[in-house]
Amino acid sequence: MILKKRFQGDKKKSKLFFRIVFVVVGALLAIASFFIVRKILCFSKQSYEKVIYQPVINVVFSECYAEDARKKIQNRVLEIVQGKKLISSELQKIACNIKNEFSLVKHVSWKHRGSRELQIIITGQDPLFCVNENRILSSNGTIFSHNDFQEYDVSTLHTISLEDGISQFTEQQIKFLTSLPTKMLDTFMLHYVSSEKIILKNKSDNRYSILTNEASIRDSKKLQTLAKIYDDMQKKKLISKTRIASGRDKICFDVRFENRVVAKRYAQGRRRRGLR
Repeated sequence: MILKKRFQGDKKKSKLFFRIVFVVVGALLAIASFFIVRKILCFSKQSYEKVIYQPVINVVFSECYAEDARKKIQNRVLEIVQGKKLISSELQKIACNIKNEFSLVKHVSWKHRGSRELQIIITGQDPLFCVNENRILSSNGTIFSHNDFQEYDVSTLHTISLEDGISQFTEQQIKFLTSLPTKMLDTFMLHYVSSEKIILKNKSDNRYSILTNEASIRDSKKLQTLAKIYDDMQKKKLISKTRIASGRDKICFDVRFENRVVAKRYAQGRRRRGLR
């Protein structure tokens, strides 16, 4: 009986021991499996990034009108992307760098074409006006050389003139210029000095010029009366046909005042007196 009880006790201890060993071994196997799976996943992620985020790079241009500019921008893009993981955050940084470095660039976007090709799309600035016949005012307010838009048909743009030294327009000034009626730009040559000093010259009637500003330039009724005022001044002999014809006298109508027009007469480039 005593031997039987000892045997049963030893049997229980043996079962408990094997259970403990089983639990410990199972725990060790679970821990080892965790690290093995983790290592496999990390390796797979690196392989995936290598395939997806290091594709062939193609730089595509939209509305960029100069071959030299396209080459410079393309070379710079390819230089920047070398060795980079081309995930969205990195591509956004590249886009900002390109826009900051090239004022001719309006927008940078990108598009994956499968897993082996990435298109980086460069959109150029929009040309708005010819400036002094040999430069171009663009949508971001920068005045570029005509060469930067050599493939664009600039004959479709209106021409304006600017004071020497102006190389950048503000967003507000661009908004003002682009809001002017087409009919006005067809009729007048516009010389922009500042928001308070804009000179208009009729393309078909060069007898006088008009001094206006951003606030009064759209007063079409006042502009339409200037030819009649000029004729009345001649009839009243306030101006000399001979001196006007010879270029010794110039008339400028200042329309910046409410409900009145000030006529200014110039002799050989110098103002002689004002006529109301």
